[in-house]
Amino acid sequence: MKELQKILNLNQGNFLIQQLKLAEYSFAAWRMPIEEKTRLIISLKKGMQSSDFQLSKTDPGFIINKFDNNHPIKPFHISADIIVEQDGIRLNPKIQSSEIDEFIHQIEKARKRNQIKDDLPSKSNDYEEIVKDAIDQIKEGTFEKVVPSRFKDEPKPEDFSEWDFFKDICDKYQNAFCSITC
Repeated sequence: MKELQKILNLNQGNFLIQQLKLAEYSFAAWRMPIEEKTRLIISLKKGMQSSDFQLSKTDPGFIINKFDNNHPIKPFHISADIIVEQDGIRLNPKIQSSEIDEFIHQIEKARKRNQIKDDLPSKSNDYEEIVKDAIDQIKEGTFEKVVPSRFKDEPKPEDFSEWDFFKDICDKYQNAFCSITC
């Protein structure tokens, strides 16, 4: 467990996130509204995405569903195999020691690499078209309520840090649920 504690330090969030991405582990970090406590979970297996997803039959973890033409809904589940909080680390009881040993080995290999992958796809976002489509769908009776959103793609600065961005969002929006996943 001492080796895990050295690797999984939330005070070194930038370094930790880089290692997890390089080693290709899925993770989710979040902060609940009006709380200061950040939680991080790491999945030791590939994320699950399925159209027959049933919450009651799913192991603890983090569930997200991308904003897209994603019907039927196909949520993405990140298992809580390793749970990291400021006050310590907990392991899912189903996790075997050999899986932890492999995780430590993969993280150590990732440390030796010197480049970080950037695999975020670029998407177009015509907000007026989204709103028009939402109004049409409401008129047709498909939906009662729709909350359109939009985003703006901008190039990331070379020194961009997902973890610092996440912490900044947490500081700026203390009454909001804030999260980062990969």
